[in-house]
Amino acid sequence: SSDVCSSDLEWVYLLVHGDCTGGSRDDYDVMRIRSDLMTGDWENVTNNKPERLFAHHEIRFFDLSADGSKIAFVSEKPNKSNMNSIWVVNAETGDYDCSRSPEPLAQRTDGKDLCEFISFDPPMGRVTHQHVRFHRR
Repeated sequence: SSDVCSSDLEWVYLLVHGDCTGGSRDDYDVMRIRSDLMTGDWENVTNNKPERLFAHHEIRFFDLSADGSKIAFVSEKPNKSNMNSIWVVNAETGDYDCSRSPEPLAQRTDGKDLCEFISFDPPMGRVTHQHVRFHRR
């Protein structure tokens, strides 16, 4: 997805991309703004800071949970740019969901632990997630 609205229609979430770091990777972030576009400022949900590690995600797709509390996105695996994983972050704090990871893969410079939510690493081959969607009942 490139844009998603919260279920209460209060927020619009967008995937933004630009060359702002001056480094070897472009910037990718999920941003949100109030849907009336009149109150409040843009908020950076993923806060994807330039990092010396793999932590600077190249976000390909994202989705918002039905209750608006989590963002799931597809991005490369640690130090394996040809492999993808699904990452889940808290929409308010940007903290990674580490419930499926035995231990964090690394720590960003802002102190947040990096944890893959779903990972698949076949010995020979490449996995490409075409879209990421929360299952809604």
